[in-house]
Amino acid sequence: MKYLPFKLSAKRCTLAVLLALGPTAVTAQQADRYLRNAEDYLARQDYQAAVIELKNALQQDPRHVQARYLLGQAYLEQGDGAAAEKEIARALELGLARAEGIPLLGRAYLMQGEADKVLDQIQIDKHADARTQALVHALRGDAQLRTESISAARQSYDAALELRPDLPEALLGLARLALVAGDEEQARAYVNRALAQAPDNIDALVFKGDLLYRSGDADAALEVFRRAQAIKPGNFTALLGKAIAEVRLRKFDSAAEDLGRVLERAPDHPMANYFYAVVLFQQQQLDAAENALHKVLVQAPGHVQSLLLLGVTNYLQGELEQAEYYLSQFVTAVPDHTTGRKVLASVYIKLKQADQAIATLDVIADQSADAQLLALLGTAHLQRGDNETATEYLQRAVELAPNTAALRAQLALGRLASGEAEAAVSDLEMAVDLGQDMPMADILLVHTHLRQQAFDKAIAAAQNLVKKHPDNPMALNLLGVSHANAGNLDAAERQFEKVLQTDPGYTAAYAGLAQVALGQARPEAAKQHYLDLLEVDAKHLGAMLALARLADSNGDRETAMVWINKARQAKPEAIEPMLLLANHHLTAGEPLKALTLARTAYDLRPQRPLVLTLLGRAQMAAGDPNSAQATFRELIGLQPAAPEPLLLLAQAQINDKQWRAAAETLTQAVTLDKGNVPARLLLGRVNIELEQYRQATEIATQLQQDRPTQGAGYELEGDVHLVQGRVEQAIEAYRSAFAKTKSADLAAKLHRILRQTGRSQEALQPLQAWLQQHPDDAHVRLQLAMAYQGLGELDKAIDHYLQTLASEPDNVVVLNNLAWSFQEQGDKRAVEYAERVYRLAADRPAVVDTVGWIFVQNGRLNRGLELLQAAKIRAPHIPGIAYHLAVAFDQAGRQQEAKKTLQRLLRDFERFDERQAAQQLLERLD
Repeated sequence: MKYLPFKLSAKRCTLAVLLALGPTAVTAQQADRYLRNAEDYLARQDYQAAVIELKNALQQDPRHVQARYLLGQAYLEQGDGAAAEKEIARALELGLARAEGIPLLGRAYLMQGEADKVLDQIQIDKHADARTQALVHALRGDAQLRTESISAARQSYDAALELRPDLPEALLGLARLALVAGDEEQARAYVNRALAQAPDNIDALVFKGDLLYRSGDADAALEVFRRAQAIKPGNFTALLGKAIAEVRLRKFDSAAEDLGRVLERAPDHPMANYFYAVVLFQQQQLDAAENALHKVLVQAPGHVQSLLLLGVTNYLQGELEQAEYYLSQFVTAVPDHTTGRKVLASVYIKLKQADQAIATLDVIADQSADAQLLALLGTAHLQRGDNETATEYLQRAVELAPNTAALRAQLALGRLASGEAEAAVSDLEMAVDLGQDMPMADILLVHTHLRQQAFDKAIAAAQNLVKKHPDNPMALNLLGVSHANAGNLDAAERQFEKVLQTDPGYTAAYAGLAQVALGQARPEAAKQHYLDLLEVDAKHLGAMLALARLADSNGDRETAMVWINKARQAKPEAIEPMLLLANHHLTAGEPLKALTLARTAYDLRPQRPLVLTLLGRAQMAAGDPNSAQATFRELIGLQPAAPEPLLLLAQAQINDKQWRAAAETLTQAVTLDKGNVPARLLLGRVNIELEQYRQATEIATQLQQDRPTQGAGYELEGDVHLVQGRVEQAIEAYRSAFAKTKSADLAAKLHRILRQTGRSQEALQPLQAWLQQHPDDAHVRLQLAMAYQGLGELDKAIDHYLQTLASEPDNVVVLNNLAWSFQEQGDKRAVEYAERVYRLAADRPAVVDTVGWIFVQNGRLNRGLELLQAAKIRAPHIPGIAYHLAVAFDQAGRQQEAKKTLQRLLRDFERFDERQAAQQLLERLD
């Protein structure tokens, strides 16, 4: 069929089930051997190996009390309270002495946060020895402290000390009570007494380390935590405390290593993730820091330090809406925090929200002697247009610090944010003149000139920076960037090479060389530069994504996907590879795969507009318009002044046929941006669906007046005419639109309406006109080929099909129609293309019909008949397939089957292309 516009049996076997006998002398000996091995591993603090040996022992002898007891201990050391509870409870059932088991069982309960269970189930046994009673008192004290029963906890600890005056567990409990009461000195005295009795008590050491850290003595705290680690290398809290002290002491490399070990065991631990984020932030790994902070806020949504750091991180990444979201929460929680307010105000200034910036700073500005704060206020007033107030604040700032280069640079940033580029340049030049080793001012000056496209000034400023810092790769690279922006590609290339001579590991220079190569139309050289960059930094995300884009631009989707997947493997939580991969799945018609990636991206970056846009698009493509609408409303909340999110919401409403809701949404978009042509055009089409033709016509007329050189208004006018049955007026409007703004969609629309009105030759013209300007548009060329085939001009059809096939070698429609056209011409190539298309689309009845019919006509009758029968079963609603089957039956000498097929065909279908031929064949058979 051509595409034109419109038993196994399973043997049973029985299994003999052998019942295990009770433990014999041999198995008991084996269990004891495993137990001895486990005790050895426990002594070496290899708890995982001990667990394996103890489980082996229990497999041999499930009632082995000592093995159960030690397994419970091992689980406690690993932090698995639930497993420990199970084993210790079983050991007690089997006869473990309560003095041994009860304290451990209580620890297991507390480890799971079940303090009430301790208080309900673990009571004082007056018949137990003094030490056991004291331990239980201390255990109950810990549970009471957890439930904030402070007085009861103190009584329990005192009772423990009456029985055993130097019990470390009770002394440590009293230390914790003292800390709760704010008495750090008393807490220190108690913990020192505990350590005097038990110098290797890990809980006491960790508590002392925490006290020292709180008091600001991070060096002493680190030594205590190191001692705890030496005693128990696998202790979680000691390792975490050591890492936190290392962060305070700026020992970031060792902190990163320790925190990595902590997070291997507890990937979602809030404090570990927070301090890991601090380390990553200091190392300028902002994306990774952001990921860690999101993990903190999932577990502890109100953690103010994370809100502040995440806001600052987003600010430095240029993700201003997200920065505002987190910083505003921080300032609400900690209203007197000056730095938080200054960063939030800086965000508002960059977002052009001067009123919010002023409101943020006014609260603390009246008596402020903070020059930076006053400069920010001045910048905000400048942005609002209140020059008099702005001048007052800026003068106060400069009076406070007249010769501070950093302040001059800050003022320059403020002027840039308010659009005063010339004044910003002046401030930056003054900051540069002030010196004070402020390369940031020089760098900002270069970037400002580049943004203004003042390339000669940018080059001069960069050369000045290089004179000051001749061996600084950043300065050398910035000069290369300036030359590249100015179009001096050879000079830029030499400069980037000079950077790499100075610092062979400076990755930005490789990227610069790649960009120069692309500017010189040398894509292979660009590819090699990116590969060289990956030799230096194997996980460089930008290089891998650039290689993906290069491959994609060459039509090599497979290689592009390889690089995108490598980028995902290198940085699994990076957003850009997820977005690229999800977009690929959407383009490939795989919405569920796209949706999975989009949800992952949303979990990591719920406030990023690009992520919300992608998630909503994926939800729409997956047939879930309600979720898409909810997502786009989130996006509108983030970008209330932007029309684009409203357009997306309207599209989701249109997909769900919520025409009136879509009209309201589009009216809001047009109110926000009266010049937004896509919103006005879509509103017009929604009005057509609502049969509000007058409103649609008014929009079309207004668009024609506002955009007389564009075709949008004329196309909308054509749509209004067409739906009302005014076909000639519609054609004239579409012709006007196409003359002003040619597009593939408009060419197809005009072609279709002309063909439907019987003007088949004229209908070719818009497609031909489009292809003259866009010869690589395979989709339009395919439409033109099908149009020629419909007119019987097979030579032209075949020519266009072959051109389309060159760019889309696996296009099923093209291959199918080529096979059909060659068959119509008696060309033996029909069989070749039939076999090719069958390999690609053996499940499509129309394709199977084409292949079977060609086989029948080329002497492969039996195979052709088999295929036509299969096609008929799959698509009984297509009359052409039944006709071909009848012909094949006739040729195979099966006339009765041919007659029955033709009779049913002529009975069931009144009109089809082959009806006359079918009647003639039936008459001959009769």
